[in-house]
Amino acid sequence: VHIQDETAAIALYPASSIRAEEGDEITVSGTLQDYRGLLQLANITIIDKVEQKGVPDPILLTGAELNEENESKLATIENVSVIGIQNEGSGWVNYLASDGTTFIVRDETATLGINVGITYDSITGIVQQFDSAYQIIPRSRADVVEDSTVVQPVRANPEAGTVPSGTEVTL
Repeated sequence: VHIQDETAAIALYPASSIRAEEGDEITVSGTLQDYRGLLQLANITIIDKVEQKGVPDPILLTGAELNEENESKLATIENVSVIGIQNEGSGWVNYLASDGTTFIVRDETATLGINVGITYDSITGIVQQFDSAYQIIPRSRADVVEDSTVVQPVRANPEAGTVPSGTEVTL
């Protein structure tokens, strides 16, 4: 889980301890620590939460800008060629990708439908460090756009289900 405001972004750990949804505005406290190069807050306490305040717009980066300055931020990289699989495990895949600079696209669930040999118009995700490598981690299939001239699948926010009367729903 990553949080971001207009000044900075940081990872929260463990994710299972965070009772918030994408788009919620939260105020947290925790212990600052380093996990394999990734700066994160651990032992999280949520101090305040406002539901469905919205998600920040992604910043436009290049593969060369996947670095400490942009760590934990939501970002978009355009014209991304997937050139191979770096490694994979049970339920995840790290793809080697390039926009002129080689970087990693991490599919944490192996369900994003990313294919080697395809050039995607854009990939959006969270910038994260793991040891000496920076990677971008898409949140869902909607973050991986092969052809932006084609209407993309509709995604509801909040997701399907019962919502309180008066809740704004966006598609």
